[in-house]
Amino acid sequence: MRGGLSGAAAASGVVQIGVVLGAEVGALDSLAVVELQVRVSALTLTALALGIIVDERARAVEDLKRSLRLAAAGEMAGAIAHEINQPLAALHNYGSACQIMLRPENDAIARSELNATIEKMLRESRRAAEIVRRLRDFFRAGRRGSNR
Repeated sequence: MRGGLSGAAAASGVVQIGVVLGAEVGALDSLAVVELQVRVSALTLTALALGIIVDERARAVEDLKRSLRLAAAGEMAGAIAHEINQPLAALHNYGSACQIMLRPENDAIARSELNATIEKMLRESRRAAEIVRRLRDFFRAGRRGSNR
């Protein structure tokens, strides 16, 4: 039965060959051969049904594994997108702040404030790069880097 439908068919064939050889070699009357054939037919039908069930079960297990892999990949993609989106959103906000600081009406803003905001942008870009590096290392070697 481990062989599924093909294993059940092969086993039934072997049994049928045994019945035919037994009928030819042995001194069985025709009624005994017919009775034996009916029993072998019942055995064959049962084996084929079980073979189909085993094949269907194996197919269902593979489908379930594939579904679980896809679900895990979806969850991982969501987590990765969230992790990378955080520093990118911060970069966007800091960049917008720098544009506001560089407007002519904001001449009073000190260079130190602009430099501090640019430093924050650089820190967030390094953070995003570190997330990508840890992900790359994880997928290449299957190991986890240090958290932040």
